[in-house]
Amino acid sequence: MVSAPPSQKKRATGKPSAPSAKTTTNKRTSTPHERSSDGKVAAGSSKDSRKRKATETDSESGSEAEEAEPEYSTAKIPILREIERYIPKSDFKKWPHPTEKQQEDLRGILKAAEAAALMTFRREGARKEAHRAITAVSNKLLGSLHKTHLPPMGKDFTLNCNDLIHKTGELEAILEPTLRYNAELEKELEREKARLTQDEKDLAVLQNNAKAQHSIRVEKSRKLPRALRTEPQGPKYSSADSIGLSVSSDLLDASTYKLSHDKSMRELTAQLAAHIHQMENNTNALGDIPESIQRSRGVIEEVLERGLPKLYHKVMVDL
Repeated sequence: MVSAPPSQKKRATGKPSAPSAKTTTNKRTSTPHERSSDGKVAAGSSKDSRKRKATETDSESGSEAEEAEPEYSTAKIPILREIERYIPKSDFKKWPHPTEKQQEDLRGILKAAEAAALMTFRREGARKEAHRAITAVSNKLLGSLHKTHLPPMGKDFTLNCNDLIHKTGELEAILEPTLRYNAELEKELEREKARLTQDEKDLAVLQNNAKAQHSIRVEKSRKLPRALRTEPQGPKYSSADSIGLSVSSDLLDASTYKLSHDKSMRELTAQLAAHIHQMENNTNALGDIPESIQRSRGVIEEVLERGLPKLYHKVMVDL
């Protein structure tokens, strides 16, 4: 284990350094009870005493600040990510025990893990305590290596820590485009959620405003005179003659009526036919939209389910 420099050891312990010889002399000469040869109190004793107290207070506050430093550092150390898999106990018992070469590789991995773990401790005391705990755990693991079951591995597969880290880096490089795309999808999803939240807030404001305006209208209608509150009664028409509408005799007989001879309806009929034709074209154009939406939804579901199953469950089920 690499020991820290003397300066770091002082800072790690958090104890103030011992006073120098000059400080000791000042303590002796600044005693308020010591008198000079003529029996008077020394003039600089009170000032030296205040200076000594201020120095001791500063050293104590500095030691407390050093002790408050974080015990762990955030050094970026390559760490192999663990993957949990459920394996039947019957299959686990069939796995072979590690060979001598594999046991040696596992010992190397444990030693590398010890060094990486100790690098995260900054204080000397915490590092020593962690070294004792890690050594005890490592010895226990090393003692039971010959009883451990390992999954079947190929001949070219090694348990070297550097090889495993290199292999992990290669796999992460392969997965990097997919992970980047998934991160972009997550960002887009967060933006859509933010927009949805804002829309819900705006809708709530509009609903509150509508209720307030309705209450205001009801209150104003109550203050109106009774004559103004009643609905206006318009004239009632029972037939075409009551409104003064004259109908041609040709229109009364449906058998003799021909639309092509009716000049007043010919132009209107042409306009209606044009509108109907345009509506049919719009309907045909919109007919492909539901199919496109279903295809897009299927692609998004496939990407989410393949890349992020938890995100797929959250988007498709929770929302």
